[in-house]
Amino acid sequence: MANSKIVIKFNSIPDIGTEIIFEDSLFNIVVFKEKFVTVRTKAGESTLGGNLRETAHNYWVAFNLDYNNTFLYTASYNDTEKSYTITATNPLSSFFDVLNTTNGAVSMTITNEVPPPIFEFDTITILEAIDPCNDVKLSVLTSEQADTINEPISQAVTSNPFIFETLRIDSLEVEMQKDATIINQILRVPKLLASYINIDILNTPGGATVTVNRLFPLSDNGPINELFLLTFEYSLDDIVWQTSNSWSSLPAGDYTIYIRDNIGCSINIPITIVEFEGTIQMIDPIFEISNINSIRYKENVLFSNCGVKKLVTNTLSFEERDGRPINNFTQKIQKCDTIRTQIKTSYETVTATLIDCDDVETPLSVFKMTDNLNKNDLRDGYIVNHTNIDYNGNIGVYFGAGNTYDPITQIENGTYNTGNSVMTWLDVGEYVFLQGIGWLKIIAIIPAPSEVAYLGDTLVLNGLSSVYNLENNDPIKVTSLYNLVNFERFEIEHPFETLEGYYKIKINGTDDQTNYLDVEFLSEYLDVQEEHEKCHEIIYYNTENNEMNYATGIQNKIRIPYVFQLKWLPNIEKDDYVTDTNTVMTELRLRQFYEFNAHPLPTAMAQKLVLALSQDRLFIDGENYLIESEPTAKSFGDTNLYQIKVTLVKANYVFDSDAGKGEGELVIPQGTPLSIDESQPGLLFID
Repeated sequence: MANSKIVIKFNSIPDIGTEIIFEDSLFNIVVFKEKFVTVRTKAGESTLGGNLRETAHNYWVAFNLDYNNTFLYTASYNDTEKSYTITATNPLSSFFDVLNTTNGAVSMTITNEVPPPIFEFDTITILEAIDPCNDVKLSVLTSEQADTINEPISQAVTSNPFIFETLRIDSLEVEMQKDATIINQILRVPKLLASYINIDILNTPGGATVTVNRLFPLSDNGPINELFLLTFEYSLDDIVWQTSNSWSSLPAGDYTIYIRDNIGCSINIPITIVEFEGTIQMIDPIFEISNINSIRYKENVLFSNCGVKKLVTNTLSFEERDGRPINNFTQKIQKCDTIRTQIKTSYETVTATLIDCDDVETPLSVFKMTDNLNKNDLRDGYIVNHTNIDYNGNIGVYFGAGNTYDPITQIENGTYNTGNSVMTWLDVGEYVFLQGIGWLKIIAIIPAPSEVAYLGDTLVLNGLSSVYNLENNDPIKVTSLYNLVNFERFEIEHPFETLEGYYKIKINGTDDQTNYLDVEFLSEYLDVQEEHEKCHEIIYYNTENNEMNYATGIQNKIRIPYVFQLKWLPNIEKDDYVTDTNTVMTELRLRQFYEFNAHPLPTAMAQKLVLALSQDRLFIDGENYLIESEPTAKSFGDTNLYQIKVTLVKANYVFDSDAGKGEGELVIPQGTPLSIDESQPGLLFID
């Protein structure tokens, strides 16, 4: 066999997917795909391929053809048929220009020429630097020695490979030049920072699985045009290192995770694994103080041009306009007031302090009012090991009816009947504790099979029935953990009888068992006096829970300055009876309406007042009212002040002219009797 080389030179790069067909020849198709060329025989034999190489003005690909000497080729072009015929010749010395093919116009030349040398990157290697956590040392090998390096440094190149040192950055461009040809490559060599690392801890009954997740830009996934040169090793003792980024079956305790890269930089991150206590659905952090509360709060955040902006919800009243003094608006409190604030939160710990004008902090009492989280349920379950049912050897448990028990004392405290369903809080991926066996993971929940009448929906657990010699319908006590709802209610009580002057309240939420960020809320400034004149005392709550849980007995109170006292507005509703000769009033109702007119308030406090007036239990200065019309808010230019006006109706007074009437007659003028129509209550007819 002889070896011949065929070289194809293109004057312009072909479009991706172009096919050039050479008919009636040994060569059938040239396929261009993403700068890769394939040549194969008509019969599909001897497929050859190569990458296009780019020079200043041309694109080249070369193939070595191992054919018998009698199978070298020339080609002729048939302009009428727009096709080529390639025939054998010896030696291969001719060349031809392809002007048109059966699949369109592509300008190319096939010749025996040898392509000129190409200037490109061969390898880029990362080396250990003197300061590997801040610098990177690179060895760059090119197909021919470059003249200069332009990026990230600028100097003459005197060797191949060329070695240089530069700062570690997330995206680093290396640019080399030879003659007029410039090549470049983007490298990703970020610093090894703890902020680029996330540690995932999955606690299970058999110990915890800990996984080190590298976040971008340290992750392997990045832009396709960037070359990622870093590799990593991991250790729990800084002695034994591994390429795997995870460990399993770790018992509870404190650990340090060590991470190092291939250029000598290392960091360590401490973690704590807590004792496994079952699983409860993960809860998103919740910390809410409704504006319906007596005192208004805002979350204490740092404002910045590129971060959190000032909004009504995150500013106190005096902050709504820069430069306003704190006493421009304060919440009015009298010494006789005792006020409670309710917090809705999934945080474990809530603390509160009273802060005076000298920034002296005094702790306030905080009470947990609900018991919704981390509930512990213990009840009878029943083993499924039926001859007609197989859960791949795994333990099955169903619930129908049985006893419930105190989770701590395990003393029977009641009965249950789920109707052959599993409890609503159980789901795949959570754990239950089987007495005598331990914590097992729920891997499936199987609907009740029709062929076994007594059997309900079944938990399939990751334990083998054969290991524990469990029999069908064996009773077994099952413990599970759950949340009634994903938050608790806390309340803070604020007595003011010993105070006078300006104060504010700070409320903090912390949780050591989760990754929740600590939160802090600040109240409006409170002006505590013996008496505040020209203020309405407004007490309000609701007969149904809305943003607050009124089942705790909480009632809210605010004192709002007024423009004038409540003004009475007469209101009458009446029905008239009209005959041909008379008009008679048959019923009249008189209700007492009042106009409420508050002093202008900052935006958030105006919103708070409207919320207060909208509750269905509303007492103003000791009298019971209901809101009768939609409130109006009159603004005052750019002052961020709003005057709230609304019509109220006295809730405990209605005069009814028809009240107390029983069946019988009514006498109208002229003595015409009217009787009550028994079949139409409330209507009258003439006898």
